[in-house]
Amino acid sequence: MKYNITGGLAVSALLIVVPFGTAGAAGHAAQGLPAPYDWTGWYAGVNVGGAWGTSDVVTQTAPGNFFNPANVPAINSNGNSKVDPNGFTGGIQAGYNRQYGALVTGIEADFDYFGTKASRSVSAPYITVPASSYTINQEVKTTWLFTARPRVGWAANNWLLYVTGGLAVTGLDYKNSLVDTFYPAAENGSVTQARLGWTAGFGVEYALLNSWSVRTEYLHAAFGSVSSNVPIVSAAAAAPINNSANLNENIVRLGINKKF
Repeated sequence: MKYNITGGLAVSALLIVVPFGTAGAAGHAAQGLPAPYDWTGWYAGVNVGGAWGTSDVVTQTAPGNFFNPANVPAINSNGNSKVDPNGFTGGIQAGYNRQYGALVTGIEADFDYFGTKASRSVSAPYITVPASSYTINQEVKTTWLFTARPRVGWAANNWLLYVTGGLAVTGLDYKNSLVDTFYPAAENGSVTQARLGWTAGFGVEYALLNSWSVRTEYLHAAFGSVSSNVPIVSAAAAAPINNSANLNENIVRLGINKKF
């Protein structure tokens, strides 16, 4: 029988390569090296963190039959300041990712308790009547936060680095008062609104076993301003009081997700 040397070499090589490749894969699994994680799919989870921000608070009036014109600049100066609403945040999130090679795109929505608060109080005598004074009280508070954001990220094994940005909505509450001891009289203004704004930030997420992942995330959010106009009134006189407050917040939170 004639023996084909070329075919024999090919068969011999195949017999060598196949066991070697099988052994290599088995060795890879035996070493416990993780397979690349697939980020595609729906997920949901919880988050917890903190927030710190700034708010420009304004209480302004105008000369009239209530305030002596000489007192108005000082009142307006004392009513224009900045407070720093800080607090705790925590809630739930859900979203969907789609992976294309190393590129991961998706969208996420979350709803959180957003307990930030700051206040100030300033009292001063009237320039024209030093025996009498006024007190300005201002408070900014938030209660909840909703965001809806596209995400774009880069996956490397079980890591995902991403940027995100989109819609942010919060319940913003601004309270203020101006109390006068001369007449006496008081103005109390309050406004609570669901303020639409925007948010942008970045995060890093790491995939664990059984489709669980953990992450840390930073967001900056801006919500514009709210205002109220409530006059101060006594039996003898009145004056307009214009109040406003804006809000910018920074949020850092940790989260855990389950992919379905």
